[in-house]
Amino acid sequence: MDLLTPLVGNLKTCAPLCLGIALLFICLFTHSYPGGQYTYIPLFLAPPAIFSFWTFGFNGDQFPPSRTIATGMVVVGSYGIMRVLEHTVIHLWEPESPRWVMRSKFCGPNKPVQSYYYPQTLKERCFYALDLLMSQRGSSWAGDRQWDWTPRCSRSSTRTTLSSTQHIASNIKIFIAEYLILDFIDTICKNYRWDINSLHPLTKLPFLHQLVFLFAICAGTYLSIAIQYIEVSTTCILIGSSTASWPPMFDSPFFATSLKDFWSRRWHQMFRRVFTQLSVPFVQLAIKVSGRKEGGLVTTTKVIMGFGFSTMLHLVIMHRVTHWEITTRPGGPNLKAAGFWDPDVFNFFMAQPLGIFVEVFLIEKFADWLFPPRQVSDETQTPPNRWERDAVTRLFAWCFLLWTGRWWCDKWVRVGFFDKEERVMPVSIIKVLWYGH
Repeated sequence: MDLLTPLVGNLKTCAPLCLGIALLFICLFTHSYPGGQYTYIPLFLAPPAIFSFWTFGFNGDQFPPSRTIATGMVVVGSYGIMRVLEHTVIHLWEPESPRWVMRSKFCGPNKPVQSYYYPQTLKERCFYALDLLMSQRGSSWAGDRQWDWTPRCSRSSTRTTLSSTQHIASNIKIFIAEYLILDFIDTICKNYRWDINSLHPLTKLPFLHQLVFLFAICAGTYLSIAIQYIEVSTTCILIGSSTASWPPMFDSPFFATSLKDFWSRRWHQMFRRVFTQLSVPFVQLAIKVSGRKEGGLVTTTKVIMGFGFSTMLHLVIMHRVTHWEITTRPGGPNLKAAGFWDPDVFNFFMAQPLGIFVEVFLIEKFADWLFPPRQVSDETQTPPNRWERDAVTRLFAWCFLLWTGRWWCDKWVRVGFFDKEERVMPVSIIKVLWYGH
């Protein structure tokens, strides 16, 4: 919610974002007419929409008051650009428009019946465009439907069956607990004396200290995203949205059984759709080369391109924050040598597909050989994995994440996110009790 701070009363900052959203809305409105008769209209709207989002997120003349706000603005700007590309240029490769699937048409959480719904009236088409504009993970504002591209991990949740009152009460309890934990983590990390002039402020520490702060940064990222999601979801439910439209942002990521499970199901899926769509041209090329819609080459292309786009996004974010640091803090650490390319960011994100391939082709096969599945009486059922087998893959996943995560955290610390003046939350209860202010 800190992203709203620089927008209030600042028309110059807010206008490009509003214009970009309006143009994207028009692009999505044309998708409500199946058949492709308006395919080329969004192509004419794409350049001004991209320029609008770029101006909001990357305008060098506008410097927000903190790194956190600068990060929020560049994320929104980058996401807007990717959404425009998804629904204009990429739409040429995949012309079929997104469709609603009514929840009553679902046989279980993971098996949708092939019965879809397109809007018919002007009112429905406007709601279609607005609903698609707001949806990041496939949920619809209306609780009786969701989008046909909804990931399986977002299709069902025990919390979505709660009433509005129960959901809000649950959100308040979770918010208080997560706020206090994040406050504690933030206080501990910012009271440590970091050498931000070093290229490796975290990995130069003793290994045990590295692990402690690495876990703190990971948990802090999880909590900051989850807290803002609770604020947004609670507000929307209060004004009439269905609880079914707001499944949890995360699915217990610290209990992931494998590296693949962590990235594909447990971690947040905010950018999954746009990364998948931007990968379509490359995936279709892989299909032509291999002659198969599924298989090793196609799957490898999807994984590498997904993490590739994620790498580019995080390189852009860190470059913007570095530029903010240089411009607003001329007497701060020497970051002028740091350009767009950063090996720490690249190495962390592009190491993940490598880790997944090692896990699939070596670790899982070794775990299956060491702890083969137990036989079940019903031959139609797939035998569940043994806990010992999951322990092997879980151990590999967390060792890999902790080892490679240190590279990302070096950059995180180096650009000043642990500066004492950087505010993660409006009020630090621990600092008030500790310091009296």
